[in-house]
Amino acid sequence: MSITIELLAGLEQLSKTKKSDHEMLVTHPVDFTEVVDYVATKLLEKHGNVFTGPQSNLAPGIIALINDQDITVLPKDTRIKAGDKVTFLSMVHGG
Repeated sequence: MSITIELLAGLEQLSKTKKSDHEMLVTHPVDFTEVVDYVATKLLEKHGNVFTGPQSNLAPGIIALINDQDITVLPKDTRIKAGDKVTFLSMVHGG
């Protein structure tokens, strides 16, 4: 079972594969910080500091959605389970 991870608005260019869609295999529900850590350590090239700040928090300028809902409106203890989609968007990107 897996969680779908989308890297959009320039973040896909920081991924090792340069693709926007990725899968995170899970055997149980995980919290948001586990997904952030997975993206920073497994999916991104050496630009993890652009994605995360101190203590594995998202860096300023990164918007995160769980099943198309902004994480800021979801309960802090929201668990992410197989079949869910987590989307990360950069508010700052070239153009």
